[in-house]
Amino acid sequence: MFRAITWTILIYSFAGHKEWRFIHPILPLLHVFAAKSLVDLSTDTRMSRKKKTTHWNGPIEVMHYIRQLPRHDLNQTTIGFLVPCHSTPGQSHLHRRDLAGERMWQLGCEPPLQHQNLATYKDQTDVFFDNPKEYLLTYFPSQVDPSFPLSPFPSSIPGQPASLPYFSQRFNKSIYPWKHEWPQYLILFGDLLQQDGVQVLLEGQGYGEVWKAGREWEGEGKRKGAVRVWKWASPPQTN
Repeated sequence: MFRAITWTILIYSFAGHKEWRFIHPILPLLHVFAAKSLVDLSTDTRMSRKKKTTHWNGPIEVMHYIRQLPRHDLNQTTIGFLVPCHSTPGQSHLHRRDLAGERMWQLGCEPPLQHQNLATYKDQTDVFFDNPKEYLLTYFPSQVDPSFPLSPFPSSIPGQPASLPYFSQRFNKSIYPWKHEWPQYLILFGDLLQQDGVQVLLEGQGYGEVWKAGREWEGEGKRKGAVRVWKWASPPQTN
């Protein structure tokens, strides 16, 4: 069984394009090893409880937070996820019809379906995390619309070829066709707030943190710093 898992992962490691779903067929085998580890941990009740309920729980807990928002609070609002791809569950945890479709969006990570150069290809999350502040200034309005209209083109479309950049006279550079409206709720990892100018920009737009789950040291790369919910409260104060 261990050899089958190792062989499968090794073979797929040589593929130019990798996705988690490629190794779904060996998931039952991985569950066997995970179950063995949980049984071993169960000898220490406190450690077992910690591993099952508190370790890296932010991505799950944030969906519980959204699911419990009052229905009247979601009728005229939107939620945006500024996180790496597949960082949180979706409707499998929410079960909220009022949040289906365009009221809740995430950055896309579509593979290169048009035979682009794999060495230079960038999906939407790559473009965002290359320079988050620049992305927010380019693809979001200069001010928040308190009516929270739906975003015209917030993310790449699953299953369709990736969006191609074009030259913008306004910005005097090549940009992609994505276009956002500021949502009432932003979901992000704390690491994003450490990037140059991001926290100042969000606070300047009137956002503030209202919820947090997880530990600062958990996660890896762009998923560090715990999961945060920032909510728009009021326009920025001007002197």
